[in-house]
Order: sequence, then C-alpha cells, then structure tokens
Amino acid sequence: MNIGLFISRANGAISQVIDLNDLAKEYRNLSVVKIYDNFFKASRDLIYQTRLNQLEGVVLAGDSKMFYQTNRSGSYLIRLFENAGINLNKIGFVNLKEQVAFPHRKERKSAYKKAKALINVALEKVKLSPLIEVLSVAPRRQIAILGTTVSGLLAAQRLLEKGYKVFLIDRGEKIRDLKEAKEKVLPTLSYIDGHKKVEYRLGVKVTDVSGYAGDYTIVLEKEGKQEELLVGGIILALDTDEDASWFEELHQFMHLQMSDDGFFSPLDAETLPVQTIDEGICLVFQGGSQSLRELALRADSAALSLGNLLDHNEIIHEVTISRVDEKVCGGCGVCVKTCMFKASSIDLVEKHSHIDPRRCIGCGNCVAACPTGARDLLSFPSEFIFKAIDILSQYESPNGIKVLTLVCDGCGYEALDYAGKMGLEYSPSILPLEVHCAGRIDTQFILYAFVRGFDGVMICECVEGRCRNLVGNIDLDRRANLFRDVLRSRQINPERLRILGLTPCEGVTCVNVVAEFINELKKLGGESSG
Repeated sequence: MNIGLFISRANGAISQVIDLNDLAKEYRNLSVVKIYDNFFKASRDLIYQTRLNQLEGVVLAGDSKMFYQTNRSGSYLIRLFENAGINLNKIGFVNLKEQVAFPHRKERKSAYKKAKALINVALEKVKLSPLIEVLSVAPRRQIAILGTTVSGLLAAQRLLEKGYKVFLIDRGEKIRDLKEAKEKVLPTLSYIDGHKKVEYRLGVKVTDVSGYAGDYTIVLEKEGKQEELLVGGIILALDTDEDASWFEELHQFMHLQMSDDGFFSPLDAETLPVQTIDEGICLVFQGGSQSLRELALRADSAALSLGNLLDHNEIIHEVTISRVDEKVCGGCGVCVKTCMFKASSIDLVEKHSHIDPRRCIGCGNCVAACPTGARDLLSFPSEFIFKAIDILSQYESPNGIKVLTLVCDGCGYEALDYAGKMGLEYSPSILPLEVHCAGRIDTQFILYAFVRGFDGVMICECVEGRCRNLVGNIDLDRRANLFRDVLRSRQINPERLRILGLTPCEGVTCVNVVAEFINELKKLGGESSG
C-alpha cells in the first residue's frame, strides 16, 4: 500500500525531545517521509505530496488526534486530505506531542523508542482498516430548537431571518418566563409569533432522535400520540439551572460528550463553544450569571454555524459503523439487546443481523458482545488491535515494566492529553492504544496482551453516567470483572488488570494512578504470571 508519513516538529515542542531526522530515516521504505515545523502552515505541500506520490494513506505524527476534531484548522486539513482522495479510514494519527514529548522530556531515549512504536501502530491501522463508504445527504432547511429559553428564541429569530423553518420545542405548555430579559426579548418573541415559518411544539416529550447532520428524525410524544419531525439541524437551548432531567433524557438519544456537571460539552469551550462532536447539533445553554449579550452571541454563533452547514447542496458523511459477516452471524439477537441506540435488528427472512446506519454510532459494544465473532468495527477492526498489541509488546521499557493502556477516545485519550498539556511526567512504560469506546474492548485483547508479555493492562474509560455511548463503560466493567476468573485460571494475577474511570480533564488522577499501578506491578514481579 502506498503510504506517506508526515512528521511535525510542532514548532519545536516535539523536536527538542525526539530526534525527528533519525526517526524519519527509520521509514525510508515508505513512498514519502517529510518533516514540517507545523502541519497547518504547510497544508499546501502536504496535499501536493499526497497527490504527487499518489498516496493511498497517510500518517500524521505530531498533534493529538483530538486536535483535528476540536480545531477549525485541524478539521480543515483532514477535509483537504479527503479531497485529495484519501479515505478517512486511511488517515492515521500519532500524538507525539502530548503523549510522548511532553511527559517523557527527561527520558529522550525512551521517548524516541515509544514514538517509533506508536508510528508503527498507526501505519498498521492505515494498512488494515477497510475503506469506509461515504453518504451524501441533501440537507433539510428545517431546524429544531429544544428549549424556549431566551437563547433559543434569539437563535430562532436569526434562523428565520435566514429563511429556515424553525420548530420551537419544549416540555412546558407555555413559552418560558423571560425574566429580566423580557423587555428586550419581547420584540424577538413578537417577530417569531408572527412568522409563517415557525411552529411550536409545547408540552411534548422527545422520545427518539436518529440520523445525522442535514437529516435528523425527532420523535415527539404528547397525550399518547407520536409525531415525527424531519430537520436538518438541532439547537439545544436548555437552561442548566432548570433542565438537568432533560439533559439525562436527551443523553439516551444523542451521541454527545458529557461534562463533569452532567451537561453536554462543546468541542472546545474557548474556540468552538456552541459546536458539538455532531456537526449538526449546536449548544446555546443559558444559566448561572450569563448576560443577555453572551446569550445573543451564542445564539448568533449557533445560527451561523448551522447556516454554513445546511446552506450546502449536500453534506458528506463517513459511515463508520459496525459491520456484520453474514456467513458467521447466527441471528441470535445479542447485538439487538446490547445496542442502546436501536441500530441492530434481526432480518427474519435471512436470519442474520442488520445495522441501521442512521442509528449506529460505531461504539463497538455489539462487536465485543457478539458470541460468534460476526461483528467488527470499521474504524477499529479486531485484526488491527491484535496487531497493535503485537507491535507495542516489542517496545523496550527502561524499567522492564510494560503496561498496555487502552484509552477510549471519549475520556481516557483526552485525560492523557490533558496530563501532557499540564507538563506532568509519567513512566514511558505506559503504552497507549486508542479504542473508540471501552465497550469495544474484547476480553481477548486483554488476554492476548498478557500472552505477549505485558506486565499489566490498564483501561481508561469514562466515569459512570458520562459515557457518550451510554453503557459502554458499564458493559466493559461487567465483562472484565467476570474475566478475572479466567485470568486466575491461566495463572495470571487479576490485579494486573486495572480499570480507571476518568473525565477528560482528570490528567492528574490518570498520572497518579499510572504511577501507583506501575509500583504495584514491580512488587508483583516480572512477567504476568501470578
């Protein structure tokens, strides 16, 4: 496969710890290997090299994978690669900055070896991950606003002015009390009430949300009757002081990151304060001591964001769902019981599982639960994870201890990032391997890690109630706790398996537990036998 490796110095943050010139020489067999001061200043050359060398895949070694999701420049760069013909599943990421250079700045030899191991893992992921399909959606020019709060009304006016149809939805039977903002917001309310493109849905309960940006289906219920609304975008205009229970209800349907206080989180509180991991859903929360000016700015930002998205003739979505091997599937229905998003069903004629791409979020929980191995995840196929464990097992640890650290990209990965940004140092014995969700982790991965010589396995998952895949962490805990008996039967001390619940900002907790775990492993002795 024709793969290019692009390495970033991150303006010196990485290159002052790792000899990138020597590292690049390790990959002379690849089609192209280039080092840049900063990817985002060199985007033209990156795309030029991609086209010139007719690359089928690329590995970006430098910034955190999360940077490309939460930064405008990062997401734009990924789109450029896709426009140059690189399938999204053929773009690999290596976090050399937060997860290697920052935490191991005093252990350069180990940092170099770890960087090489992580690059090898990323190259293998690009090779083994299948191409994912893309889906074209003609966006609907209708937007649902959940919450008739001040911020919701202000957003509604902006959208109506842009020509969108707006559904104003709330659990209460009346528009909410505008309180001290009433005098200034009354003209907005008058404008909305008299507009032909607005419809109210009051006193209703949201019972389901499915679809993707440009094409959502929202199911409402009132007095025993159900109604489906078809919209292109959604604005959550909830009140953090009044709507705690509504957040909990909506969490069942919306695949969004949760904050420590139980509310949905934006991609980045400073640079993308209204945008979520789902580009078609925006947040304009109110509560606390926010001024009317702040609410208006957020409403304008959400209206602008959705307008920019839905004004396109089409929106392209990558379908990163679970897949089914129909030859192996026995139609047992375990996946149906496991899936919290109602994405799985059994085809009664063909007697095998079927996946609804409008509902599947690619968490992988059904993959780990499937008793026949008929399931796999397009973005993190099992073959890759086993191969990654193989690669990481060959890393030479400076203290003789090696810990495979499986980190979910909802919390664990970000917690490691946060630790690096804080300048916290921890042992290079910790070898991170990203999974989409803790629910994706098969107990066979854990056993294989011990077979391959790891002294310990640490799983960093979301804390209870904060998993954006609802029960991925809970299901993993259940499987892993039962699996401890299997470890004992293999003469493997179950204390060598550690599960840690984290929020994205708990870098200190993560590092402290890592240090404690390594000390315990040293006391248990080398190898993984009990």
